[in-house]
Amino acid sequence: MNDSDLLSAQLAAAEHRWKAAAEAYERHAIRAQTAVAWDAAGEAWRRADLPGPAAEALRRAIALQDLPISRIKLAGILGELGEAAEAQAVIAAAFDASEGPLRALAADTAFEAEIALGRKEPARALVPVIRELAVGEARLPLELTVAFREGQLLRLDGLLTEAVAHYGRVVASGLQAPEAAPARAAAESELAEVALLFGDAGDALALYSQAKVRFEAMGRQSLAWKCESGRVRAAVEAGENVDLAELDRALTFARQHGHRVFAVDVQIARGMVLGRGASDAAFQEAIAEADAMGHPWRAGRARVSWARAGGKVPLEALEKAVSQLEGNLPWQVRARWALAMAQWGSARSKAKSAAMSALARFEAMGMAGDVAEARVRLAAEITG
Repeated sequence: MNDSDLLSAQLAAAEHRWKAAAEAYERHAIRAQTAVAWDAAGEAWRRADLPGPAAEALRRAIALQDLPISRIKLAGILGELGEAAEAQAVIAAAFDASEGPLRALAADTAFEAEIALGRKEPARALVPVIRELAVGEARLPLELTVAFREGQLLRLDGLLTEAVAHYGRVVASGLQAPEAAPARAAAESELAEVALLFGDAGDALALYSQAKVRFEAMGRQSLAWKCESGRVRAAVEAGENVDLAELDRALTFARQHGHRVFAVDVQIARGMVLGRGASDAAFQEAIAEADAMGHPWRAGRARVSWARAGGKVPLEALEKAVSQLEGNLPWQVRARWALAMAQWGSARSKAKSAAMSALARFEAMGMAGDVAEARVRLAAEITG
C-alpha cells in the first residue's frame, strides 16, 4: 500500500468513526457533542474529497451549534460544489461573528467566493482585512495568504510580472516552512497559469507537474487532478500529443465526488485536446455548467478556449465572453481578439481596430505567445 492509499484508508476510518459518534450522541440528545462530531465528520469527508457528504455533515453541525469555524468550512466546500452564491451567504455570518486568525480565514474564504462569482473589487477589499490580522503566531501564514491573494489580483489586472513576484515569495517561504507546503503548491499552480499567459508552455508543464506531486503527497487528490488538467492544457499549447485517458479518469473522479467546478475545468482541457470540431460537445458542456453555477469568468474562458481550439463559436457567444470576462483582463483581451477575428469578414474596419487594440494589450502584458500569433494572423488578414 502506497502513502496515498494509506492516507485514503485512514480518512475512510475517520469518516466512519466520527459519523458513528455523531449518531450515537444524537440518539442520546447530547447536543453539543453531536455538533462537534458532525463537524469532525465533515472535515474528514472534506479531506477525503467528498464535498457532498461533507457539506451535509457541516449543515447538521451548524443546525445544532452555529460556530464560525463550521461555517467557514461549509463555505469552502460549497465553493467546490459550485455553489458560490450560497457560500458567500454562509461565510458572511461567519465573518461577522469571528475575530483574530479565524476572521482572517473567513475573509480568505470569502475572497474565494467573490472571485468565483467574478467580483474582483469586493475580493480586493478583503485583502487589507487579512493583512491587518497578520500578527503573532499567525503572521507567517497570513502574510503568505496576502501575497498569494495579491498575486491573483495582479494576474486578473494584467500585471503578470508583478503577480509572478508575489507568487515567488510564497514559494520561497514554503521552502523554509514545512507548514507552508500547501501554499507553495497552490502558488506553483498559479505560476503555471501565468506561464501559460506568457506563452511559456514548457515552464507551465514543469510547474503543474511539481504542484501535482505535492498535492498528491498531502492526500488532496482533487487538487492534484486540477493540476493535471492544467498540465494537459500546457501540453496542448506546447504542441505535444496528449492521451485523453487521464483526463477521462479525472472527469469520472470529479463527477463521482461532486466537484462541479473541477469538472468544468477538465472539460475545457478535454476540448483543447480533442481540437477542431470534435471538441464542441466538451466545450458546450463546460459553458452550460459554468453558466449554471454563476461563474462568469470560467464560462467566458470556456467560450474563448473553444474559439482558440478552432471551434466555430457563434458571434453572440464571443460577445457574451467579452462581457463575462470583465475584471479578468488577460482573458477579456483574448475574448476581444477572438471576437475581432470572427467579425473580420462582416465588419472589417471595426474588427481591425479591435484587433490592433488587443495586440497592444497583449504586448503591454507580456503575453508573448498571443503577440506572436496575433501578428501572424493580422498580417495574413490584412494582405489576404
